[in-house]
Amino acid sequence: TYHLEIILDGDTITAQTTIPAAVPLQTIRFEHDKADSTKGFIWVGFNDPANDNNYYRSFTMIQGKQSQYYATHLSVIDDASFNGKYIEFPLYRGLNTNTDKKIDFRYNVGDTIAIKICSIDKASFNFWSDYEREMLNAGNPFGAEGQNLQSNINGGIGIWCGYGQSIYRIISK
Repeated sequence: TYHLEIILDGDTITAQTTIPAAVPLQTIRFEHDKADSTKGFIWVGFNDPANDNNYYRSFTMIQGKQSQYYATHLSVIDDASFNGKYIEFPLYRGLNTNTDKKIDFRYNVGDTIAIKICSIDKASFNFWSDYEREMLNAGNPFGAEGQNLQSNINGGIGIWCGYGQSIYRIISK
């Protein structure tokens, strides 16, 4: 458990987060897109620990093309539907912007992709889940909720988040 305290000009801001144990991946595979053999998707799988509520966030970075990790499309999941079971799902390419009209969540054949799978606590899951929902609905006057994001910062807004992470590399072939 990690605590944050900021005191400035008589104001105090505090927060607390935990870093859950990382859950290792059991499988990583690249699957070619049936419509375009020069592109494809990464699938990952792991055994979710039983008897706990677990929360996850994923990132990718394409070496030589991206200088940092980016959250994958739909990067936040909880284990409500697979608690204690093996789960396998696609890991869409992380993008540095969601406003590009030519968004492509696939990877190119030959890319070297760094994958970061993180365990997060419930407060972090709530924040990032709200954040992603707002980003996906931004620009849609019928879908955007415009609500405040859930925060674990007392006296401020945002997130104080710890990540229990595992990092992997795959070459898409």
